[in-house]
Amino acid sequence: MTLDQYAAVAEIIGVTLVIASLIYVALQLRQNTEMMRAESRNAIQHSKQQELFMMLQNPDIWRGITKQELDDESIRISLWLTASLRAREHEWFQFRHGVLDESAWKSYATAIPFALANERPRAWWGGTKPMYEKEFVEMVDGLLEDESLNATGEKQADALSRTADR
Repeated sequence: MTLDQYAAVAEIIGVTLVIASLIYVALQLRQNTEMMRAESRNAIQHSKQQELFMMLQNPDIWRGITKQELDDESIRISLWLTASLRAREHEWFQFRHGVLDESAWKSYATAIPFALANERPRAWWGGTKPMYEKEFVEMVDGLLEDESLNATGEKQADALSRTADR
């Protein structure tokens, strides 16, 4: 090989290494962006939960904001359900984005039928669905349908597995 041929091969190798480095940096930036989004969502979730728990401890805040004359129990139930379902929505989001594995998600999601076990919380759920992400609402509704058909939890596990396929 001549010196020019060696130079050409070295140039090809150099360009290949530069391209590989750029791809690596792009992947690292993408991963970092995803981590930042997850952290932002965690911070928002924490902030919202703190707000809900503050109102839970002081129902007069709720009355002052909404101008509704509800009794303390109704306000506390509504706020607790909101906090619980927001936490499940956050966990569902983390599951959908690969942060939680399916086993962890299934264990967390078992709280949904418990929280919405009777008519009062189900009526609350019916009125608050627009506050939640559409896909989460569909998953919860499917879970509740399946849960009501089979109290042993087999249908519940099937409904949770279907969320992994979405």
